[in-house]
Amino acid sequence: MLCAVLAGACTAAPSSAPVAHRRAGPPLGDRGPARTLHVVHSVDRVEVGETIQLSALVFEPSGESAPVPVTWSLSDPELGTLTDTGRLTPLEAGRVTVTATAPHAVGAVGLEFVRSPVRRVEVDARKLRLGVGERTVLHATVQGPEGIVLHGRQERWSTLDGDVIGVRTDGTVTARAEGRTSVEVRVEGRVARVEVEVVRRATTDRVDDRRGQQVHVVYAVPRDGADRVLDLSGELERSLGSMQAWLSRQTGGRVLRLDTYRGEVDVTFVRLTRKDAGVGHEGRRVYLRIRGMLAQMGLRDSNKIYAVYYDGSSVKDCGRGGGGLAIAFLHGIAIDGRSCSFGRFAPSATSPAGYMEFLILHEILHAAGFVDEDAPHANDQHHVTGPSTDIMFNGPGAWYPSALDPGHDDYFGENVPDGVRNLADSPYLVRARA
Repeated sequence: MLCAVLAGACTAAPSSAPVAHRRAGPPLGDRGPARTLHVVHSVDRVEVGETIQLSALVFEPSGESAPVPVTWSLSDPELGTLTDTGRLTPLEAGRVTVTATAPHAVGAVGLEFVRSPVRRVEVDARKLRLGVGERTVLHATVQGPEGIVLHGRQERWSTLDGDVIGVRTDGTVTARAEGRTSVEVRVEGRVARVEVEVVRRATTDRVDDRRGQQVHVVYAVPRDGADRVLDLSGELERSLGSMQAWLSRQTGGRVLRLDTYRGEVDVTFVRLTRKDAGVGHEGRRVYLRIRGMLAQMGLRDSNKIYAVYYDGSSVKDCGRGGGGLAIAFLHGIAIDGRSCSFGRFAPSATSPAGYMEFLILHEILHAAGFVDEDAPHANDQHHVTGPSTDIMFNGPGAWYPSALDPGHDDYFGENVPDGVRNLADSPYLVRARA
């Protein structure tokens, strides 16, 4: 009994009885001075499904930072997940304690997991136009009270017509057959819908709504290029609408006569027979190369200007035009070395025209024969020498397009000399329809 009373004075006899251990830590003789640990968190209430990052600050008694390892634990693992690095994701509503442990220091914080009701669901598209066989992914945004974004809520995707559209649980939509239908996503009683039209992709110049001289739009992709489906996405139509609105303001209500099919801009998709390196690296001959390939595909109507959005590269140009062909190189390199892809299409027909709208119009005017070499301010490359705001400018300094022949004396308007080609007299320019 003497050994039991004077603990540590002698060695206890072996025993099979369980021994109660204190909380894990260094031996009593090795304990260092206590440190301070602070759990850093940005909120006290965390939405179910949201992930937040926790961190721990450990300080020596002197106040200096202590670079020591930290382990994390959650009082109720059924309510959420907590990684070794402090990333916390609530799974169910409730209250928990998060504990961070470091050598000679422990810190904890109490948090509440909440599950707000769903008030609204939105999808990143209201209308969708796809070609047969095309696939895209729709994304839903779930909102709670006061517009807060909710995460981790179960989304149920469906379609009204599975013969036209197939929908997967992650929002992936596949166009199966021509037709119209809708796709909907349902989240806890709230619903959002997307109207979908599936069409057959136009790979030829379809029957014209009107005869005569007009501008036909082509979306061309090199043999090895990525097809961004710009002919069906509506991006080209919106961009052309913005361009036409700008042109109408400059000409007093006149616009380009675009080729249409059943009332909509007729855009032909072509997959070229050559790889991008065999097209874009042709330098000035790229124009002739693309013209030849389009002609082989039947796009050679002498009454039409072909406005081509080439989804490939060019080593020296962002665009080129002449002789009935206008090309915008969507991944070209300008003379000054800048990428042509910095330009973005106007997001809507009512949005202000930007670089891409001015670029294709510039090349279309070239394709129509402008600027006449006999114009007062023309140079030998069918541009005007100034001002730099003129859409047909090309000269020293940067191009800041914002006006169509501001003096009305080079290629459009009443001051253009007799015998000089005038856009006002061009059959490609018509009165805009109300």
